[in-house]
Amino acid sequence: MPWLPTPVVAAAPVTDIRCVAAAMLTSGVDGVPVVGDAGRLLGFVSRSDVLRAIVQDPPLSLWR
Repeated sequence: MPWLPTPVVAAAPVTDIRCVAAAMLTSGVDGVPVVGDAGRLLGFVSRSDVLRAIVQDPPLSLWR
């Protein structure tokens, strides 16, 4: 059976954390690589990073 490449969910450095969280939920992954313009790996956003961001700066809708 030939190897088939799997698309990778990735984020740009300017991607909003809410968009990263939505992409993680939609694709079922636990983390997303952050890549620059040339496709170079700049970092990684984990599920813990998303939770930390929400706790530090919760959206107002959580309080309603």
